[in-house]
Amino acid sequence: MSRSVDSLVTQLKEGSEEEKRNAAKELMYLAEEDPDQIVEAGALQPLVALLKEGSEMHKLYTIEVLGEMAANSERCCAQIINSGALQPLVVLIKEGTENVKILATTFLGQLTVGEGKEERRAQILVAGALQTLVKLIKEGSEVAQQQAVGVLGNLACKNGQRSAQIVRAGALQPLIALLKEGPVRAQERAARALGNLAADSEDRSVHIVNAGAIQPLVRLLKEGSACAKESATTLNFLPLSCSDRQICARIFKAGAMQPLVALLKDDSDDVKSKAAVALMNNIFGSEERCAQTVIAGALPLLVTMMNEGSDEAKGWAAITLVNLANKSYQRMEQIVNAGALHLLVKMLDEGSEVTKEQAAYTLGHLATHGKLRDYIVEAGVLHPLLTLLKEGSDDAKWYAAELLSKLVLISEQRKVQIVSVGTLQPLVKLLKEGSENAKMWAAGALGQLSLNSEERSAAIVSAGAMQPLVALLMEGGDETKSSAAFVLGLLARGSEGRSTQIINSGALQPLIMMMSEGSLSKREAALALGHQ
Repeated sequence: MSRSVDSLVTQLKEGSEEEKRNAAKELMYLAEEDPDQIVEAGALQPLVALLKEGSEMHKLYTIEVLGEMAANSERCCAQIINSGALQPLVVLIKEGTENVKILATTFLGQLTVGEGKEERRAQILVAGALQTLVKLIKEGSEVAQQQAVGVLGNLACKNGQRSAQIVRAGALQPLIALLKEGPVRAQERAARALGNLAADSEDRSVHIVNAGAIQPLVRLLKEGSACAKESATTLNFLPLSCSDRQICARIFKAGAMQPLVALLKDDSDDVKSKAAVALMNNIFGSEERCAQTVIAGALPLLVTMMNEGSDEAKGWAAITLVNLANKSYQRMEQIVNAGALHLLVKMLDEGSEVTKEQAAYTLGHLATHGKLRDYIVEAGVLHPLLTLLKEGSDDAKWYAAELLSKLVLISEQRKVQIVSVGTLQPLVKLLKEGSENAKMWAAGALGQLSLNSEERSAAIVSAGAMQPLVALLMEGGDETKSSAAFVLGLLARGSEGRSTQIINSGALQPLIMMMSEGSLSKREAALALGHQ
C-alpha cells in the first residue's frame, strides 16, 4: 500500500488536472483503511493546495479525503488543521458552490467533535468561521443551513466565551427563524444550539426568550418528531440560567407541561432525563406549577423512572421530586405513598456516587416533614446512610449529615437507633475533615443527639468531639459557629466536668468574641457561656 499512496501523492503534486482528481478520488477510499499512512506519505500539503486552487471536483474530492481521514483518526484531525486547511475551508464555505459549501461545512462539523475538540473549536473561531456560518444559516440552502447550525451548536457546547461570540455574531434571530419555519432536521439542530447557548448564562437566556424562542420550542415538544421533542427539552436551560421566574411561567403558559410529562414515558432514558430536568427547572418555587404537574400525572412516572431507569435517569427523577414537593407536606406524602422511599434507599445503597448524592439530598427534603421521618428510618436508610457518611463524596457526606440532623429531631427512639448503628465517630470525623456545610450539619446532628441525654452527651465527648467543636468556634462560618456553640452549650449542661473540659479546650475566648461581634451565633454563644 505504501508505494500506491506514494504514487498517488506524486500525482497530486505533479500530475495533470485529471490525474490530480483521480488521485484524490483514490485517496478517499484509502483514507478509510489507513489515514495515518496518507499523512506519512506527505499528502496533506498538496491536498490543501487543491482546496485553494483546484477545480470544483478537485475541491469536492479533497474535502471527502480529509473528512474520511478525520473520521478515522483523531491524530489526523490535528495534522489537517496544522497543515493550514482551516482558512481555505472557511473561504469555501463563504464563496464555494452550493455542493462545496455543504461538504466543507459538514467536514468542519467533524472537526468539532472527538477527543481534541476543544482546541479545534477554538482554532475554527480563530480562522474566522463564525460570521461565515451565521451568514450560511441566513442565506444557504436547507442542507447547508442544517450543517451550519450543527457546527454552531457544537461550538457553543459548554463554553460561555464561544457562546457569547456566537450571539454577538447575530446568530439568535436566524436560529429562531429556523426553529419556527425550517425543515424538521434544521429545527432539531436549532433547538439544540439554542440550549447550548442558553446554558449557564442569564443574559443569553433572556435574549433567547425575548427573541421569541418559547412558542416554537413548545410546538416542537407537542408536534415534532421524536428527535425534535428531545431537542426541544432545551427549555430546561432557560429557567436554569435565568433568575427571572416569569420565564418559567411563560413556558408553562405556552403549554409545555403536558408534552414534557408525556416524555417521561419515552423509551429512551436520555429523553426521560431531559424531560425531568426541564420539569424540575420550570416548576421550581411555584406552588401553582407544582400542583399542575402532579395533576398532569408526573409523580408516578417519576417514581417509575427511579425504579426502571438508568442511573442518571433515577437521579434526575429524584431531584425533580424535590422541586415537585416544594415544601408541600401533602405532596411529600403523595411521593412516599407512590413508593419512592424504598427506591431512594436502594439508590443510596447501590447507586453511583452521583446518584447516592441525589438520593440523600431528596431524602433530606422529605425528612423536613416530621410524619415521614419514621417511615424513612423504617425503609432501611440508616446503614447505607452510615456508609455514605464514612465513604461518600464531600457532597454526599454533607447531605447524609443533613438528613441525620433531621431524623434525630424530637424522637428519642430514632436517636437511639441512629446512635446504635455507629454514627457518632463519622459525625465527629466530619467536624474535623468535612466541607463547611458537612461540618455545620454534623454539629447540628450531634447537638440534637446530646439534647436531654447525659449518656449520649458523654458518648459524644468520648468520641472526640470537643476539640473540633472548639476549632469550629474559631474557624467556621457564622452558621457553623452557631451550630458548634449550640452543641457545646448542650454538652456543658448539667456536667461540671464537661464544662471545665470545654473551657480548658479553649472555648471561652471565641465564645466571648462571638458575643461581642453580634454574629448570627450570638444567641448560641450566650447559651453556651451560660452553662460554663
